Amino acid sequence: MPGNDIGPLPLANHANYIDGSGYSVTQSLIEDPNQNYLTDAGPYGTFDQGGNVWEWNDAAISVSERGLRGSSWFTTDEFNLRSSLRNFSEPGSGSETIGFRVASP
Repeated sequence: MPGNDIGPLPLANHANYIDGSGYSVTQSLIEDPNQNYLTDAGPYGTFDQGGNVWEWNDAAISVSERGLRGSSWFTTDEFNLRSSLRNFSEPGSGSETIGFRVASP
């Protein structure tokens, strides 16, 4: 299980998620509606996808639902941080736990 302590320097095997000690960004169990819980992408490229936000992908699950991968900062357990886990949602629905990754060569 990766740690959730997000510090000023990139830490190997850490992800942005909530565990028993609190949210990664604040290390508090109290959710603050004014707090931004997202973090900058780390230096690990495609390996750095657990936590932060569920990321849209091209998988067509049904006529109205599309695929998601990567989990989010609101993930609370090891199962939901697994890279093999797939999720889905309707693209028209909004959430602070769903987003996308912008990449450049």
